[in-house]
Amino acid sequence: MGEDHVLADLELACQTLKVQLGHDQIAAVGYCMGGRLVLTVAGQAKVKAGGSYYGVGLEQLLPTLPELTAPSLVYMAERLMMQKRLKYREAGLVV
Repeated sequence: MGEDHVLADLELACQTLKVQLGHDQIAAVGYCMGGRLVLTVAGQAKVKAGGSYYGVGLEQLLPTLPELTAPSLVYMAERLMMQKRLKYREAGLVV
């Protein structure tokens, strides 16, 4: 199953929750590939907030996210991301 199929499933889940809950205040949290997917849906404004833990491929994804991306907590392993951390901080993506 490709990333596009999983993103379609996430969008359907968000739409279903919005109907069932009667509001659109939906957040998503993901780990590993799920962390990448959460940031993708946050970038598409499909959720109101996101949490990404050890998301994969973020070095390619983060610079492409639009300015109106939903507020998201991005947790990265410091030793793995140390070299890219300053670049993200300068871009306003990591505190």
